[in-house]
Amino acid sequence: MILLLDTAHRKGWIALATREGLLRVHLLDPEVPHSESAASIAADLIAGISLELIGVGVGPGSYTGVRVGMALAKGLHYATKIPLVPYCSLLPYWKEGSIACFDANAGGIWAFDGKEAFALSKEELAQKTPSLVGPDPIYGAQISAPDLERVLNYVLLAQPVLDGQIKPLYVRGTSAERKA
Repeated sequence: MILLLDTAHRKGWIALATREGLLRVHLLDPEVPHSESAASIAADLIAGISLELIGVGVGPGSYTGVRVGMALAKGLHYATKIPLVPYCSLLPYWKEGSIACFDANAGGIWAFDGKEAFALSKEELAQKTPSLVGPDPIYGAQISAPDLERVLNYVLLAQPVLDGQIKPLYVRGTSAERKA
């Protein structure tokens, strides 16, 4: 079994899958902090199940949200030695020929073009030509449901991290760093 999780933004989720496909998906309540709900939901999903792999979204996203998912995945890894596969949290929203977008809540957006994640200002985004997709109606972006099969396929093909040393995907400095 494979555990997939992403808490990098308000519309987070936790899923259980096999190599053949998704079995269960739990969409996290955006009104409840993921730090209060993700661990118990994951525990319920994996109770009595033998995991072989954990896929975790590592951002970009909210500083706390990214860390909640990573801490949960790393905690499971260190307790069980189950390999981890980090992935860009915008991957489930990206579609070929588009830019997936999240509102960065600081006058800009996080974006992913299928190859790399980056930060954009509203002005820079207006100059981009591909269609925009994402989980929020951002600057004309089409609302998109997460494609968790895409995440599962990525996790199955990616090189797993065996030592638990995964890092958050930051595409800009923290607000304290930007003020300095």
